[in-house]
Amino acid sequence: MKENSFKSLQKEQEAEFEKKSALIKKKINSETSAFRFFGDIIDLYFSKMTDVFVALAGGGETVDDEELEAAE
Repeated sequence: MKENSFKSLQKEQEAEFEKKSALIKKKINSETSAFRFFGDIIDLYFSKMTDVFVALAGGGETVDDEELEAAE
């Protein structure tokens, strides 16, 4: 009995995919690590930069002289 041509095609495609799966996984990991890196940079510096811009604009918390003397 002859093997079904679709079954043989499926086996060929599975063999090809197994060869390429390590490369695909490596590419996905590198892309996600790049996005993670940029996300960490934004997370670290965005909040600080907004504080700087608020301070430059004259906003933010003010500390009275009495509070400074009480802290010392």
